[in-house]
Amino acid sequence: MRAWRILWPMGGDFRHTPGTSVSGVKLKRRAAGDNRSQFRMKGDNSMDVKTTLQHQMQSLHGTMDAAICDCSAEVLARKLPNSTINSVGAVYAHTVFSEDGLVNGLIRGGTPVYIAGGWAAKVGLEMPQGGMEPDWNVTLPLDVFRQYAAAVAQATGEYLASASDAEMERVVDPGFAPPMPVRTMFANVLAWHLATHQGEISALKGVQGVDGLVFTH
Repeated sequence: MRAWRILWPMGGDFRHTPGTSVSGVKLKRRAAGDNRSQFRMKGDNSMDVKTTLQHQMQSLHGTMDAAICDCSAEVLARKLPNSTINSVGAVYAHTVFSEDGLVNGLIRGGTPVYIAGGWAAKVGLEMPQGGMEPDWNVTLPLDVFRQYAAAVAQATGEYLASASDAEMERVVDPGFAPPMPVRTMFANVLAWHLATHQGEISALKGVQGVDGLVFTH
């Protein structure tokens, strides 16, 4: 894993704020007079891949929920005219269903939370297989679906907390991409997927005249 390098445009020393994902570190300029203000980590640089992924997924789950929590039924269901993107509700449902299937089905080799936890009867949707079709639309009972999403996030967190180094290196074959280690599946597929679709949801909310992400205002 490459050493941390931070590009800090303002110059000077930067001390990380306690309580965020990297605690108790001090970042200092690599060399005096370097106009790019490159920094290297000094002090505790022992955060491993698994811990980083835990913090990353936790943060992304929180941001997704912040983006979706205030959506009205109209905002969730509206598909913009002449657009090639699905509705907010469809994008959100696809994101959560995908994580559930990939983590609990593919990676863990078990049953998705949606089925094991009896969420199908509560939500009233069939869990789709594969990607999201361009014309796929859903009517979401948002409060219930957010509870299901929280259960998926909890299962992901519990898995990462218990996973050994060997488990992180185990190779899985997602089918839609080349085989890769579990750690890469989280970093390059699951985290990317969450962040990308959360951005889509915030943009779709914005063009409908509502705040895309409430906690940024």
